[in-house]
Amino acid sequence: MLSNTNAIKLANERQKVFLAQFIKGGVEYSLALQASGILAAEKPEELLTDEEKGIVEQACRLWLEHRNGMNKIKHALASVSENLRGLNSPSSILISSTSA
Repeated sequence: MLSNTNAIKLANERQKVFLAQFIKGGVEYSLALQASGILAAEKPEELLTDEEKGIVEQACRLWLEHRNGMNKIKHALASVSENLRGLNSPSSILISSTSA
């Protein structure tokens, strides 16, 4: 069993992890701080107030939107990078020099 001090330290560490992920995910600091505190407390969902649920849902939705947006950007960059590699391949250089 964890002592009260260790339990508080563990909750603080969990909050730091949640906060870092929310911030990294583009969630505004004050919302991220509130949501991370709620999640770190590990209260059962049925004990959360409607306000707490709303804060967590909003932060998670924003985080997910940012993540999905970043995935789309990464996919687009990978596609552009692959197209650029194709343009710089020896065969494409040969084709462009012989057609001139």
